[in-house]
Amino acid sequence: MSRNMVTRRLGNLLILRQNTQPPSDEEWDECLNLLSTDVEEVQVLVITDGGGPSPEQRRRLDQTLNGSPVRVAVVSESVRIRFIVSSVAFLTRRIKSFSETEYTEALAHLELDLDQRRLAQRHVREMTALIERT
Repeated sequence: MSRNMVTRRLGNLLILRQNTQPPSDEEWDECLNLLSTDVEEVQVLVITDGGGPSPEQRRRLDQTLNGSPVRVAVVSESVRIRFIVSSVAFLTRRIKSFSETEYTEALAHLELDLDQRRLAQRHVREMTALIERT
C-alpha cells in the first residue's frame, strides 16, 4: 500500500513524514488521533518533501488543537511549505520552519534531549522508507 504520509507518536513527540502529496483522509485521521491525546504536551516534528494538509484537513487540525500552543518544527526544502509555515508563525510563535541542513536546529527547537533526538532520527529513517517517493 502506497502512503503519502506516515505518523508516529513517541511519548510526547509526534513525527509526521510526508512526500510531495497531501495526505489521504485516512492518513490525516490517524495523525489527528495520535495528536489528540495530551495535545498540550505534544511536540511535533514534520518532515515533508513538499506535501501538506488540504484546507479541510487544516480546519480539522485547528479543531483538534483547540488553541493549544503546540511546539512544531517543519523540515522541508519546499519554498511553498516554508512560506506557509512563515505565515502561520504570525498566529503561533511555536511553529518554525527549517531546511534539511538545519535538522539539528529543528530538534533543538523542539527541546529534545540527545536520546530523544537519536530515537527520532531512527524513526524518521524508517518512516521515509514507508512513504511513496513521488
